[in-house]
Amino acid sequence: MKRFALAIAFVFAAVAAFAQSLPLPKGEERYAVIEGHISNFDSTAGNASAIVYPRYALGRYADMKQCSADIDSTGRFSLNVKLYQTHQPCFIEVPGLYGLIYLSPSDSVALNIDMAHRWARGHQGDPGSAVYVGGADCDINNALCNNDVHYLLWQSFGNTVGRKADFSKLEDLVEAAMKHRAEHLAAIDSLDCPERAKEVLRLDGNADVAYNLFFMALTIPGVQPDASYYSFAKDLNISDPMLRWASCYDQLLNFCLGMPHDDCDADAVTHFSEVTGIDDPQFLQTLRLADIVQDIKREQPVADSTLAEIAKWADAAEMSFIISENDALKARTGLTNISQISPDDEGLAAFLDILGKHKGKLILIDFWNTWCGPCKSSIAEIEPQKPQYADSPVAFVYIADETSPIDTWNAMTPDIAGDHYRLPVAQTKSMMQLFGTDAFPTYVLIDKDGEILGMTHHFDSLSEVFDPLME
Repeated sequence: MKRFALAIAFVFAAVAAFAQSLPLPKGEERYAVIEGHISNFDSTAGNASAIVYPRYALGRYADMKQCSADIDSTGRFSLNVKLYQTHQPCFIEVPGLYGLIYLSPSDSVALNIDMAHRWARGHQGDPGSAVYVGGADCDINNALCNNDVHYLLWQSFGNTVGRKADFSKLEDLVEAAMKHRAEHLAAIDSLDCPERAKEVLRLDGNADVAYNLFFMALTIPGVQPDASYYSFAKDLNISDPMLRWASCYDQLLNFCLGMPHDDCDADAVTHFSEVTGIDDPQFLQTLRLADIVQDIKREQPVADSTLAEIAKWADAAEMSFIISENDALKARTGLTNISQISPDDEGLAAFLDILGKHKGKLILIDFWNTWCGPCKSSIAEIEPQKPQYADSPVAFVYIADETSPIDTWNAMTPDIAGDHYRLPVAQTKSMMQLFGTDAFPTYVLIDKDGEILGMTHHFDSLSEVFDPLME
């Protein structure tokens, strides 16, 4: 693997040498406006809408809120796009154009498309040509509308070599990635477009290679990447904040957090840093925020204490994004007291019956299964702590479903103090959906008055859960 390190370092040095005139994207929450006009627009063709898909470091592509508007009969439309950083990459889809553009908060962008000449050969993106984009980053955006530049943008490693080749060795994967990267850089250098647009393409290609090296290593059967393989992350300098220009930066962060490891409870950010050797504080903080957003996407609300801690160093736009996502989750799962549960649902009626047996107590519910490794590890850690609460008004309720083999379940439960239930899958699922989750393990804490105090997928000790409520 070492024989590729110099090649990787050389490739990134070539990128860094050029990426000087682009400003560093900064966090800022505000709207940008796109005022569009499509000349020679055929309103009867069936595609009468304009859509923008924002990309943001903390928001996975599939989860970001798209912005859309109808195109009127004259071909005009207006889009108000919510942004969280300056120079934020967005994909726009309108008749005659699907591609990458950059928007900044408070930007006002004029977009003109002439359908009569859109696919004519020659240079696009000039005033008076078939496509023209105004605004702060007009030099970049117009270059991206140029047919040659647009084509090269989509000739990324992930879209070409990476997904089509059948690799059996990590060395072959890295070699193919670096070969493609060198060829891609040479093609970018040969383009007839502004230097700032070339810088964007280099950064975008660099991030694409890095995230695909993370992702594709997981697709090779029987191969476990180690620290020597992941040295590419440091060599490619993926902690460079300029990579926020890259349209796949969100995917890169998610795959950094998805590196395989044996310890199910290991902190993903710490594991990443230990394996790659990357210890840049700003990048690790960004990873930490991305990890928190992943928890929200897994239906795990962020505790107020966590929000208070990250507010000390996260920028205002990052905090606003996380809080809005967290509030949206709470709104979807807005159950606050078990009295809100309808007994008309047969599955939920059973849940109310289970809780009714422990009325007046603090109830810790553990949704688990016998095949769930983290479930069993947590049970083993918690069991020795239970005797200190033997005289306290607390109850432990364990709910598994029928994917747990009955013989295994019968063998395990006598050694786990508490009230045990093994229920049909659909019934267990309906119970868990009350709390907006389907992940095992899930822990729910309910007080003596039926108030739902919290839901989590991990905690360190029973004292952390019970003691603050007994003072």
